[in-house]
Amino acid sequence: AAGFATAAVVSNPNLLGQGLGFDRGFESFDSRLTGVEPNRPTGTRNATETTDAALARLGELTRGKKRWFLWVHYLEPHGPYRPPEAFLKVPADPGAPLPLAPEDFAGKGLLPRYQYLPQCRGREDYAARYRGHADYVLAEVERFLRSAGADGGLESTAIVFTADHGEFLGEQDYWFQHGM
Repeated sequence: AAGFATAAVVSNPNLLGQGLGFDRGFESFDSRLTGVEPNRPTGTRNATETTDAALARLGELTRGKKRWFLWVHYLEPHGPYRPPEAFLKVPADPGAPLPLAPEDFAGKGLLPRYQYLPQCRGREDYAARYRGHADYVLAEVERFLRSAGADGGLESTAIVFTADHGEFLGEQDYWFQHGM
């Protein structure tokens, strides 16, 4: 109604459906999920695919004469942490092992079931994968911003970068989960 062309590219299955209305007000709401997490039937789209979709949508928005609004939502870093190899630095010391919880919400000292990766040997292995996943998504955000602004196309554009939560990385003996 304010004269903006609007689009969203999201990669979090929790933003879809459920009557939450995240898609309201968008002429285009791209919520295609291209993969499935390894430990539960939850859809996902990785940061590279999200960036590619966002750049394509931005190209469509900027061809028009209207002002535009684009919401790009990356899910990473989110477990299970599986960054591309280029972003993973496996530690020499895997750290203390974490017992596996019987479900996705784990108590103190336990690893949430959805986080389990057979190649991880301990806390430091999981922490390295978390850091690698964070570096990966930041590299993709940078790729998006560099591509979008390559020809000065973002000179009069406001960019808001925010995060919705963090992960427990051992605080109060909670490990690799959120929502507590």
